[in-house]
Amino acid sequence: MHSGIAIDGARFSIDCNGMGSHDMASGLRKAGVHAAARHLFLCLGPECCPMREGERVWDHLKRRCKDLSVPVMRTRAGCFRVCEDGPLLLIYPEGTWYSRVTIPRLERILAQHVERGIPITEWAVATNGLGRCAALSHASTAAPRDFLSDLPRDSSAASAAPAASSPSEASSS
Repeated sequence: MHSGIAIDGARFSIDCNGMGSHDMASGLRKAGVHAAARHLFLCLGPECCPMREGERVWDHLKRRCKDLSVPVMRTRAGCFRVCEDGPLLLIYPEGTWYSRVTIPRLERILAQHVERGIPITEWAVATNGLGRCAALSHASTAAPRDFLSDLPRDSSAASAAPAASSPSEASSS
């Protein structure tokens, strides 16, 4: 069953199968989904950098985001599959990838990119907003979208994986 939920004035459509809508609303609120202007993903290693280094940057990122009260969601990741020059930080909706993120670099990224919206081009190793930045700029005027409506309703269809078109695709991960 899909139902709409309003959180601090924002509307979300949520699939409530097996989970009460109050539990989902609480989780969304705690994650900051309703107010986030950006989503920061930090790769902690272990291939691109030592895990300890990644964890130090992550701990600083969490603390500074709280201190600054910036409207962001943050997610730590085990691996972005780049495996070079980490820790790596990815910021959406711009899709800006930063490498070699140290605590001093993170401070500048937070001040310039996260707070003022100006990516640091000399540190960006890639940019891919996934073609959504323009769509997001007018999303507040559009009707709420049910992001779960594209998912298959039949549980057997949801678990079926598409067949690989070649032997090499079947073995790649």
